[in-house]
Amino acid sequence: YYRLEKNGDYWGKDQPYLDEIIYQVLPDRTSAASALEAEEVQFAAFSAVPLADLDRISKVPGLKVITKGYEALTYQLVVEINHRRKELADLK
Repeated sequence: YYRLEKNGDYWGKDQPYLDEIIYQVLPDRTSAASALEAEEVQFAAFSAVPLADLDRISKVPGLKVITKGYEALTYQLVVEINHRRKELADLK
């Protein structure tokens, strides 16, 4: 997983609104469906869940399946970590 922590020295007063965001790396799309159902993750974007599972997932209380509107945004919302950099390769 990747943990992004709030910058205490951020210039915007009372921002950001979250203390941290954790990106969990899942081995496959079926794992994403299972993690959503088990409430281990709160968000899975851009077909992270197999399309065949969307109907079942949509019945999970508290989850909302949205299938329209993000078609052109995929390339803008990808988080890539360069593990070849010394600072990012250290798991600590």
